[in-house]
Amino acid sequence: MQVVTPTKRLASQWLLTQSLTRTDACFELPVCLALTSWLSQLWQACSFEYPNLPTLVTPVQSRLLWQRILTDDYDQSNIWPTPHSVYLAEQAFRFMIEWQIPLSDLESAALGNSACFLRWQSAYRQVLAQKGWLDPAQQYAFMIEHAAGFLELIPKELLCYGFDDFSPALLRWLNYLSEHGITVAHESPPMVSSNCYSHFADNEVQELTHALAWADAQRVQQESPWPIGIVVPNLTERREEIVEACDAWFNVQHTLQFGEKPPRFFNVSGGLSLAKTPVISAALQCLQCLISKESNVVWPFLLATPFIAGGQTFLNQRMRARQFLLHELDERVESCLHGWTVIQDRLDPNDSLHTVFLHWSHWSEAQHQEKPLSAWIPWWLTYLEAWGWPGERVVDSEEYQAVQQWFEVCTQLLASDVLDKLFDLQTALALLQQVLADHCFQPQTYTNKVPIQILGILEAAGMQFSQLWVLGLSQYAWPEAANPNPFIPLALQKQHNLPHASPVREMQFATKMLERLQQSASTVILSYPRQINRQPAAPSPLIARANPSPWKQAPKEDPLSQALKQQIIQTINLSDQAPPPLTTQGLDYYPSQVLSLQAQCAFKAFAQFRLRLKPRKTKQLGLSAAGRGNVVHGALHQSLQYLQQKPNTPITSVDFSNQLQVICERIIQVERTKSRIPEFYWQVEIKRLQSIVHAVLATDAQRTPFQLQGLEQRFQVTLNGLNFSLKCDRLDEDNSGNRWLIDYKTGDCSPNDWLGEEPYDAQMPLYALSVTPQPTVLCYYAIKPQGVYLSGISQTDTPHRGITAMNDALAWDRLFQNWHTQLSTIAHRFKIGHAAVAPKQPERSCLYCHLKPLCRYALHE
Repeated sequence: MQVVTPTKRLASQWLLTQSLTRTDACFELPVCLALTSWLSQLWQACSFEYPNLPTLVTPVQSRLLWQRILTDDYDQSNIWPTPHSVYLAEQAFRFMIEWQIPLSDLESAALGNSACFLRWQSAYRQVLAQKGWLDPAQQYAFMIEHAAGFLELIPKELLCYGFDDFSPALLRWLNYLSEHGITVAHESPPMVSSNCYSHFADNEVQELTHALAWADAQRVQQESPWPIGIVVPNLTERREEIVEACDAWFNVQHTLQFGEKPPRFFNVSGGLSLAKTPVISAALQCLQCLISKESNVVWPFLLATPFIAGGQTFLNQRMRARQFLLHELDERVESCLHGWTVIQDRLDPNDSLHTVFLHWSHWSEAQHQEKPLSAWIPWWLTYLEAWGWPGERVVDSEEYQAVQQWFEVCTQLLASDVLDKLFDLQTALALLQQVLADHCFQPQTYTNKVPIQILGILEAAGMQFSQLWVLGLSQYAWPEAANPNPFIPLALQKQHNLPHASPVREMQFATKMLERLQQSASTVILSYPRQINRQPAAPSPLIARANPSPWKQAPKEDPLSQALKQQIIQTINLSDQAPPPLTTQGLDYYPSQVLSLQAQCAFKAFAQFRLRLKPRKTKQLGLSAAGRGNVVHGALHQSLQYLQQKPNTPITSVDFSNQLQVICERIIQVERTKSRIPEFYWQVEIKRLQSIVHAVLATDAQRTPFQLQGLEQRFQVTLNGLNFSLKCDRLDEDNSGNRWLIDYKTGDCSPNDWLGEEPYDAQMPLYALSVTPQPTVLCYYAIKPQGVYLSGISQTDTPHRGITAMNDALAWDRLFQNWHTQLSTIAHRFKIGHAAVAPKQPERSCLYCHLKPLCRYALHE
């Protein structure tokens, strides 16, 4: 007897069920296979008897062939062959064949996208006929036409186990077998009388946490041979999040332990892209070296990966070279060869990378060649062999399976040239990366021995569990919205009842799946989040009648966070000797930022200026926030210098506009050389910079007439034995005798940060104490997207909005005296090494701090 199931997982469970229910000591189990595996095995067996049997198109060949067809037809269809459009075209052809939609019906109703699909499927059939290939969707019809060779290979009894639905083509094939002497039986999985409950959580993250805590509690009491199940309808989209959450909850030791890992308590079905597996990603990065212009990204990866030769032996030297690239090298690495010239002297002379780049000219010549796709495959394999991929250490089971699937994909590409054209290296690599990205990698594990199984809806259908939790059953997710294929007329899809064609079919499918799940375990919990993407959500109408769950809510933190927090608290509570104080002999000049950081958080000032801990440099497109502030300061400085030299030049004149254009272009040019950004972006930045300068000058024009006394004036000052190097943006003196100290700010700023028992921002008070004669107006030019406004304080009244007057000369003098006392105290604390982890305003001080992993203030609190 042959047993056929919809999925491999259900086939494994059927065999397990049979072995548990048999009482005799020696027995032979029937052959049980998933439908796709059985058909593949049947086709392969028949091919030995009939050598002229067509070759089944592999998924890789099919995807590339459809992509070529859509690309060739782009001028007529205007549909670009994105991965999604190619997938939809493949799906439409499979629907057309398996649901037996007559071509004449499609032709009579074809308009727009459907007309395009008619041309594509015709071209696809022509290629299959020319090459003697067969699409897997056409397999049933072919077996009926050539039944003699297949019937003799099929056992006389065929059991279809766990099928809820059959495509018309499959149903026709099964009926044909019944008519020709083969007994075809159908059997549904056993139904379990269950207690069904509903459960809600505040959001999706909390819902997942509740499910994991519940499963962990059930695992401790587990006695049944059946696994504990967690079903996630949108598992494909959430797989990475769920794996990370499961590792944090179930496998604290697996996460914290180095070297050989203990086995996991859970298994997540579905797969990730083969291109995202570490070992295959390393291979792609090696190949990208030949064409990539972003070697600042490629080289740090290659120096850290263990999947090339020397990745273990020369790890220390390579990591030092990587550190140099990331933190010390200011210039841009323009190519892989340029990067090699930068770091080669920092590597061990025996490092295998020297051998690779000894023959680099030979490899780099290939990027200018054009070859068929099948000719690039052996070239890539030889190239990766020169890199020593997949590394010198023994790969583990998952890495080994990924490498094997890599070779399987290469074999499918090598088998035949489905695209019939020549490619340069860059285009060929783009195709390879796309194929690997589309290839789903699911490592094989002993799933029957894993107590917790996390599945999608289709994989869970028909399975048996000891306990079951179904997530995400909100009104928006279950039943799912109809999602018809855009390349088949909607009327035909509804007429033939295609999957996802109509809300009625989705409701029928959701009802059937939910009923099956409710009968698959003794206890079933159906849950939903009350908020999705910050929008309120209600339960699906299909679970509205379930009784509320008696299970108590999970703790707030997962075991991994609890374990780490306990370790952190123990570490923080250890006593530490005070650091040595600074000496004034040979002391460098410090920027004013030291006092601000010491006032905000003593540990931050100590780490940044005593330990020299710098934030990691990150690459980003365009200007950073600091970069925007720098170009604004530079443009204002040069513009005001020009106006000082030509004081009678109106800011609305053509001469000034032309000069401002030159100034802004010169300043932006410095930033432009650091990043490869399209030209239109820099033109936008130049216009933005010009508008800011005009807005600042327009604000100046509204003030009382004044004279510029200093621009970016530099001076040094000593405070309590510490030397400071300062640079003031601007000093003005108006016709009323007021002396203005001005600082440009493109970020958040407020005079309140200067006041109080101790200033939060010490920059302006330190400037005020250092400038002579003493200023009478302290002012920010706050530069915001909505405009420029003044914000500050003054000794006497000024006719300017945003400037608050004290109108008390004694109070003004006392303010300066208090600042001198406060800043001296702050400077003294920094000098003696005071480094308490006690941020003054944590919501501000800790928001963008790069020292969080070191101080761990949030976890300690």
